[in-house]
Amino acid sequence: MMKTMKRLTLILLALILVLPAALAQSRIDPGDKRIDSQHRNKISPYRTHDRRKSADHKGLRSSVHSGECYLAGFWVDAGYARLFHNVPDVKHLGGGGLSIGGLFEYESGYFMLQTGAGLAFRQYNDSVHDVHYNNFLYGALTTDIRWNTIIDSYGVPVDVLYYDFARRRDVARTLSVQIPLLLGANFDGFYFLAGPKINFSFWGQTVMACDATSTADYSSRYIGMYTEMDNHGYRHDVPLKYTGPALWNIRFNLMASAEIGWEFYLGVNHLRIAAYADYGLLSVSPSSGNQFVSVPYDTKFNFETFSFNHVYTTAEAADCRMNEFSCGIKFTYLYEFPETFLRVLNRNYNYSRRRAIR
Repeated sequence: MMKTMKRLTLILLALILVLPAALAQSRIDPGDKRIDSQHRNKISPYRTHDRRKSADHKGLRSSVHSGECYLAGFWVDAGYARLFHNVPDVKHLGGGGLSIGGLFEYESGYFMLQTGAGLAFRQYNDSVHDVHYNNFLYGALTTDIRWNTIIDSYGVPVDVLYYDFARRRDVARTLSVQIPLLLGANFDGFYFLAGPKINFSFWGQTVMACDATSTADYSSRYIGMYTEMDNHGYRHDVPLKYTGPALWNIRFNLMASAEIGWEFYLGVNHLRIAAYADYGLLSVSPSSGNQFVSVPYDTKFNFETFSFNHVYTTAEAADCRMNEFSCGIKFTYLYEFPETFLRVLNRNYNYSRRRAIR
């Protein structure tokens, strides 16, 4: 997986470096240089070219605006998500995410500045190695199974009680607010944006599922092991599923974000399709120190009363790093405010300012 991500990163960098040079036919269109009736011999600071010339027969932008431009719209993205971590005996199984939000963008020539706010949902799926416990020798992950005297459901003393939790799958879900601040450039329809993205996680959920088996050793009284004997409380491969709290309550993270893609310019409407990637610069390890599984002594033969904690929240993961990552496809729609609208705003602003000065 790491080799694949490195290859994708190199390809994206190559696109950013090579495509702008290949598309160097872009130019600054000086436009008609209209004269503002109130300010003689001054060129309008807004875009002044013929908009019908700004797109080719395929809808791609074929020139760069000579003045300033303000746009507003929304984005939707979806793709792959995971946590990069060094938690032992845990294997990543894949994950996914979906984001939606509104944005505001300022453009001047090639230059682009974008900000906004949105909601991002992420799901991380992991596989935990099979865990074997008994009441004297604990498993690889912390638990509270540490009893010296055990009586089975028939009232017979047990020498050693064993628990096996196999095919464990841990799922973590998060919902967060994202605030991007991206800079970039546009070259004849090909564009790129990069910069920081603030991420506030405010909701989450964990789901743990596994197959549980209990067996017992009665060597001091009988021959062999007791297994799959319901009358004594021993069952085999019982499917369990437990829903728990979020990995964290409110968590701040600073993401490094980048996207590259193509823009289609249809009058005042801008449509974009791009590949994006976000990487968390801060570790989001919960550092909770929880037990992997908790087994009540009074109901130790009833799996349904057991409680589980996500492996990321256990004591073994407390000092491990965890960095969020997501990548995928992003769709963006932007509406370009007309020059007349901007002139009205500018005139009202100047009028209010003059009144304030008086």
